[in-house]
Amino acid sequence: MTAADQQAADGRPEPDRLRAGGGGPGHYPGPVPPPALLERVSRAALSWLHAHLGDFRLPDRVTDPGVNRNVTLKPLGELAQLGLSTLRASPPGSEQHRLSREMLDFAWRETGRGDLFLSLVRGEPHATYPMEIYGAFAEAGLRHAAFEEYARFAATTRAWRLCEHEPTRALGLFNTLRRLGVGADGPDGSDGAEGAEYAGVMRRTWLGGLAEPWAFEVHAGYALTHYVFHVTNWGEAPGRLPADVSDYLAQWLPSWLDGCVECEQWDLTGELLAVAASLPEPYARAVPVDAAWHAFAGAQNGAGAVAEDGPPPVRETADTFLDCYHSTLVAAFAGVLAARAAARTGIGSDHRTEAPDARTETEPHPPVRHAPTGTPHSAAPPAAPVTTTGPTATTAPGGGRP
Repeated sequence: MTAADQQAADGRPEPDRLRAGGGGPGHYPGPVPPPALLERVSRAALSWLHAHLGDFRLPDRVTDPGVNRNVTLKPLGELAQLGLSTLRASPPGSEQHRLSREMLDFAWRETGRGDLFLSLVRGEPHATYPMEIYGAFAEAGLRHAAFEEYARFAATTRAWRLCEHEPTRALGLFNTLRRLGVGADGPDGSDGAEGAEYAGVMRRTWLGGLAEPWAFEVHAGYALTHYVFHVTNWGEAPGRLPADVSDYLAQWLPSWLDGCVECEQWDLTGELLAVAASLPEPYARAVPVDAAWHAFAGAQNGAGAVAEDGPPPVRETADTFLDCYHSTLVAAFAGVLAARAAARTGIGSDHRTEAPDARTETEPHPPVRHAPTGTPHSAAPPAAPVTTTGPTATTAPGGGRP
């Protein structure tokens, strides 16, 4: 059976049909939301997150085994990663760019400007999550020389190479090494043993293996979104997605988005919208996202918060931050990514008259360049000191999302 025959049997269009403007039965290139809507969602989300920076603070004894990493290190790591992503994708001089920079600088100060990572690996020398969290800072130019010296050593050990991870998590570790400049050939499909291993890991994932689309559910949904984030480096390199994976996503994202919207799974809806904005051409044009974006915007409350599921939060309670911080980060990320993708490709140009303040850039923004030292840009309160006395926990931060 040829690749085209297999695609037809699975109900997926051939890539040349997408180039010709078709996307399979019922899936033709559709409208995108007005830039003003994307602007409003991302700006409100970042404003809410910035107002809640105090809730991302780490406890003084963050390395204590009694401290829950899922509500301390994990949120801060997600703030760093998605803060970097929104910083890169938003136009310099915009409110989104300013707020993202301040969020990233705040997160860096919370780690003691990197000292925390060295303390974590002293207690858990074979844990991978300190390097995974640190990778976002390193890519932003916020570096810690002593920790990176350890990371270069750790990546050469048999313990690192033989540690067993599910494939989607393994892709994240490949991307971490790429960010740190560690590894023989690099995890971007280059030649050599490491490139072949990377390609093999990609195909062992739910998305890389092109699982039956009707098998989509929440766990598979988060696995596929993180496949895309790790392979494209959080939307920065859409061309790294294999053509058959891009084709598969272009065909089935509309159905999956419809299901998530109907069930009010807003966190996963936001991640799928970010995936749609991470597709390369010509596949990006094959995913109609206007209706999903309007529904997603309707899930955001007046302050900018988006709950992981269900109706928008009506008032702030003790649980609001943990219920909303991740999906609100995703809203900011997806919004700026979608706006940049639309500007790059010209998709949605018919909406621009509705949004005088919409972005007009057509070229990618240059890489973020932070100095490792110097005066932080953030106006947020200074970070609490991080102490690292006592033993550390032996499990990486987990949670329902990868």
